[in-house]
This record gives sequence, structure tokens and C-alpha cells, in this order.
Amino acid sequence: MAVLTVFSDTLEQTKLICQLNELKKGDKGDTARIIRRLSDAFRLKGDQQKAAGLNIEAKANHEKAVELKTEAENYRKEIQGERYAQLADCERSYNLMVYKAFW
Repeated sequence: MAVLTVFSDTLEQTKLICQLNELKKGDKGDTARIIRRLSDAFRLKGDQQKAAGLNIEAKANHEKAVELKTEAENYRKEIQGERYAQLADCERSYNLMVYKAFW
């Protein structure tokens, strides 16, 4: 569980950096990707706590995971627009928001 705590702390810091860069970049694509990963971390942390019998903490982490996942999906749909709104909630949907230059 300690690894997930460190991982989620690092993601929180990364989220802050992405939020600070939103104005310069012009959208919230990176923030949405980080929030989605943060959601996964909270879900896994909750699963581990539930297995350890820490049901109250597990429930709180699962609720946080659902909240973050919804926030990430809202950002993704806002950025990608109507054309991509029906894409499944998967890694590919979020990869479409990242600019890749091929030299």
C-alpha cells in the first residue's frame, strides 16, 4: 500500500503541474490523463484497504476514484467534442488528446 501512496502523491504533484500549464497549452488534455491515472490509483488503494479489512477507508478511496474518473471523462469529452464523445473510456481515447510529432 505504501507504493500506491507514493504513486498517488506523485500523480497529485503532476496534476498540479498540468493544471498550471493549461493556459499555455490551451486545453486540459494532460490534466485529464493524469486525473484518470489518479482515479486508478485510488481504486487500487481502496481494493487493498478492503482486503485488509479497512472498509471505511476503502469506501472513501473508491468514491474518490469514481469522482476523479467522472472528472477526467468530462474533460476528455469537452476537449474532443461531439465527434469523439461516444468513445469508450479507455487508454486510446486519452491517447488521442496527445500531440505526437513524427520527425
